[in-house]
Amino acid sequence: MTLIRFTIPGPAVGKGRPRFSRKSGAAFTPAKTRNHEAFVKMLAVQAMADRPPATTPVRVHMQIMCTVPPSWPKAKREAAKANVLRPGRPDIDNAVKANLDAMNGVVFADDALVYYLEVTKLFADQALTTVEVHV
Repeated sequence: MTLIRFTIPGPAVGKGRPRFSRKSGAAFTPAKTRNHEAFVKMLAVQAMADRPPATTPVRVHMQIMCTVPPSWPKAKREAAKANVLRPGRPDIDNAVKANLDAMNGVVFADDALVYYLEVTKLFADQALTTVEVHV
C-alpha cells in the first residue's frame, strides 16, 4: 500500500457554486475556487513525485484545521481551543469537494475511485489541511 501525504497551508476553501454570465449565459467557476484548486493540484503533483495517478480504489483522510476568530470573546476562544466548539465555515463537504476535484487526474484517475473518506474539522493555532491518500 502506498501513502501519498501533503499539507495545504492556509484556510480551507469550499467549492464555490458555478456562476453564470449575464451576456452569454455560460457557466464559470468562481476565481477563488479556481485558484485554490490550482494550488492544491500543484501540491499534489509535488507529492506524487512522478508517479502515475491511481487507477484502483483509494482511501482518503483529511484533517481541516481552522483558526479561532480573534473577534470572539475570550471564553468562546478558550472553548474553541479546548475543542468544545467546532468550526462552522466553510462547509466540510464543499471543502472536501474542492480538494478532491483538484486531485483528479493527479493522485487518482477520478474521484469516483474514493471508496472511503474520513474528514475532521477542528480549531488549531494555524489554518491548514492535511491530506493522506492510501492507494
